[in-house]
Amino acid sequence: MIISIFNTTEQRKGGYTPSPWTSPAPPSQTTSALGKTGGGPRGTARLLEIDFLRLVSMLAVISIHVSSTYLSYETGHLFLGMNLAFLLNQAARFSVPLFLLLSGFSLEQTGRQVPYLTFLRTRSARVLPPYLGWVLLYALANTGFDLHTWGGQLGNPPWLLRELLTGQGAPHLYFIPILFQCYLLYPLLRRWVNRAPVQSAAWALMVTFLLQGGYLLHDLELLPFSLPAHLWMLFPTWSFYFVAGMCLQRLDRSHLRVQCKKAALPLLLISAVFACLYCALSHRLSILHAIRPALLAATLLAFFCGIGVWEWLRACPGAGRVVSFFSRHAMGIYYNHVLVIYYLRQFPRFHLGMSGMLLLFAATLCLSTGIAVFLSLVWHGGRHITANVRPHDRNSHQP
Repeated sequence: MIISIFNTTEQRKGGYTPSPWTSPAPPSQTTSALGKTGGGPRGTARLLEIDFLRLVSMLAVISIHVSSTYLSYETGHLFLGMNLAFLLNQAARFSVPLFLLLSGFSLEQTGRQVPYLTFLRTRSARVLPPYLGWVLLYALANTGFDLHTWGGQLGNPPWLLRELLTGQGAPHLYFIPILFQCYLLYPLLRRWVNRAPVQSAAWALMVTFLLQGGYLLHDLELLPFSLPAHLWMLFPTWSFYFVAGMCLQRLDRSHLRVQCKKAALPLLLISAVFACLYCALSHRLSILHAIRPALLAATLLAFFCGIGVWEWLRACPGAGRVVSFFSRHAMGIYYNHVLVIYYLRQFPRFHLGMSGMLLLFAATLCLSTGIAVFLSLVWHGGRHITANVRPHDRNSHQP
């Protein structure tokens, strides 16, 4: 059965239902990063350090899903009792939180005041059509591409509504409903952050910490009651990441770049030690999902460390073009990579331990990128053709 490829033996707790596609991932991408390249007023130039962080997050998401079925593979090369797959799977858990942080940062970067309904209509037009298309495609894939069964599902409004609201047809689609909640609340959050940035970040931190801490206590069987089934998909559980991105945008970017570049090596070392401790704790507790209070610190570390590393890489020839290219296609890669992984896993070569996993990662990245570029060309080409059809040409095709 197609949906079985991401099934694991992980014990799911905390009142949520795992997707049949899912890795030991969450309750484990997002607007363009816009703004001036230096400190000061906001503008419309791309920030390459934000594009670089988006690329890092995208690679981390792919790592989680590629490594999901290799977690228990035996290998002669272990670190603290963990194989490479487990280390990659857990060390990459900052990916979705960082995507949310970058989304808040990018929205604030534009600096434009627009009516709420206009803002919501614009965001909906960007996010919902591709999301709807991929929800339907993954639903079809989950039926083994049985059109009769799929048609029956589409004729069931409660099922369709549940799929759209939760994104549970694949292990990564849940991100879009969470992101859209951020969009719905953004005007209120913006007024709050503008009025009291420190207090807003502190309150968001407290709410997210308490809710995610509640899931951790439930996983450890220290909480005497069950949490609501879909609480993990609601904005409060993830609020700190989005609000933190909005607050971080208010820092002077030139100063931020300089300080992160100076501290890049210490930040890398701290991040490496933190990742080892996080992976070891995951292994010890057998808790693998991304609703963990420790990821609050990991996400901020990834943000500052990523900016510092990019300041080192900025001078490399072609680095900016590569980062911009992948950032433009990050969402397309995000959407299609799970389906690509499923089909690539049909080949025996990808089942040969850790080397097979690394080869699967490379193949997934290449093929997913090619598909994302192709779909982008088709989408923008179709929109261009539609936009250039004259009114009388449109009418001439009507009966």
